[in-house]
Amino acid sequence: MKKQKDDFSDTIQQIYEPFDITQDYGLFLKIDILGEDSENMHKWTGFVQNKLRILTLALERVKNLTFRSVPKLFQGEDSDSVIVIGLKYKSKNDKK
Repeated sequence: MKKQKDDFSDTIQQIYEPFDITQDYGLFLKIDILGEDSENMHKWTGFVQNKLRILTLALERVKNLTFRSVPKLFQGEDSDSVIVIGLKYKSKNDKK
């Protein structure tokens, strides 16, 4: 029982460690969100995040594709907010 608890604690700790998405993923989908003012931006952000759920379901159905979404919004250079999703196709030699 103690070993299971330690394994679980290690797993939880790994989940919350910082992750450099650029090391494991070679392709990226960048979604820019633009708004005219803060109220408009808030509405667009909610709309885009809702559609991301649909995109995630569609990506899960693509054969040999793994992906990881960065779970936070970034401030963009040319946009108000940016969402990043890392994409990677599994090769036949990949065991994961």
